[in-house]
Amino acid sequence: MIFYPRTVLCLSTAALLLSGCGQPQTSWPGGAPPQQAATESPMMAAPIEPVESAVMTDSVAVDRLASLESQVAGLRNDMNTVRPRLDALEGRFKQLSFNLDRSPQSLQPAKKAAAPAVKKKAPVAKPAPKATPPVTAEKKSTASAKVNRVRIGDQSGGKVRIVLDTSAPVKISHDIDNQEKILVIEVPKAGWGAETTRTLQNSPLIASYQAENDANGSRLIVQLKKEAEVAATAQVDPDKTGGYRSYLDLRGK
Repeated sequence: MIFYPRTVLCLSTAALLLSGCGQPQTSWPGGAPPQQAATESPMMAAPIEPVESAVMTDSVAVDRLASLESQVAGLRNDMNTVRPRLDALEGRFKQLSFNLDRSPQSLQPAKKAAAPAVKKKAPVAKPAPKATPPVTAEKKSTASAKVNRVRIGDQSGGKVRIVLDTSAPVKISHDIDNQEKILVIEVPKAGWGAETTRTLQNSPLIASYQAENDANGSRLIVQLKKEAEVAATAQVDPDKTGGYRSYLDLRGK
């Protein structure tokens, strides 16, 4: 069969049309989207080597716990040994501060009074001296008293009693400062012959006390553990239970 050039051109065009009709084409507004590149496969993570953990045995844990308990017990014993000394030192410092606040003028030097002008007088005949009366036994018995003992004990109702045993009757006075937690008991015209300092650990109100003595008498400075007030005070004459004594009752506020 002989094909002419025009015939060959027509056959080629028909073949192209038939091949286009076999595959449906989709129209995209604005043009076809760009082709996406093939996704890359994820990289494999490097394997993690397991870490060996040290296992503590029960015997090792028990030994360490026993060692810690022993060290804690030793620290508690040391604190119990040092605590009374610290309380006594703190009480002395507070006492010194309290004394300075009570008498600020004692630190200033006394001013000397100017000597009055001496006037010359004419000599006067002196009368004959009178006979001095003898000293009786009653006047000798009025000597100043002495604090022989201090007793502190608990009373009913949560009170604490401070008792001063004296050699003669005395009139005590008190002054309490709850900000500083200090109680001062004044014993005028009385010497001090009892224990001068003491620390009390089991008393609910009193931590310690310290005594002082000067030309005016004695005083007992009491360091309190908490705020308190004076409930009662009295003097007792000698009886079957004891000699002269004065007491003061304290109770918490």
